[in-house]
Amino acid sequence: MPTVSVIIPSYNAAEYIAQTLESVLAQTLSDIEVIVVDDGSTDSTRDVVAEFACKDSRVTLVEQANQFAGVARNNGMAKARGTYLYFLDADDYIEKTALEELVDVIEKNHADIAIAKSEGFDNETGNTWPIGGALNGMDFGCPVEHAEYCGKLFQSFIGWPWDKLYRADFVSEKGLLFPSLRNSEDLVFVFKSLALASAISVSDHLSI
Repeated sequence: MPTVSVIIPSYNAAEYIAQTLESVLAQTLSDIEVIVVDDGSTDSTRDVVAEFACKDSRVTLVEQANQFAGVARNNGMAKARGTYLYFLDADDYIEKTALEELVDVIEKNHADIAIAKSEGFDNETGNTWPIGGALNGMDFGCPVEHAEYCGKLFQSFIGWPWDKLYRADFVSEKGLLFPSLRNSEDLVFVFKSLALASAISVSDHLSI
């Protein structure tokens, strides 16, 4: 069983998906599976992913009719075997130590969710910048009990999933799924998971 299942919904992402997969497969934590769920792309996204899958057995391509990213993420979860779940977008890039550090943080603190500081990345220039507005007022490197953050969910967190690592059994126990919305499906999942978690842990490393 892999340590982390990386779930990537993709739709017409041929321009970016190779770079995204390269960053995931280069992780210092090699015990991973990568599930790319193609949401009915009309470009060459599936061909690009299939080529990676032929070269690396950790990559699996799942195809579905266009039903939006939430359904794609759920279909990826249904096939995931990892102890932890990590949701990445098809145009994201993560540093080599990102998953290893998130796993270390979540296991040390026995948390349901680990969250990393994140930074923006320009695919054309390679420039990066810290993303403001996330993790305001959070204690880093130690468990944060639900009572300590529940009153400031919307002030301290941003509703995207790609800076967060989830315990798979927590997600399963709480019946967490992404809604089948065209937009903002990640907001519902992220804030519901934070509201239901007993404890989270926050890393101050700019890993994503």
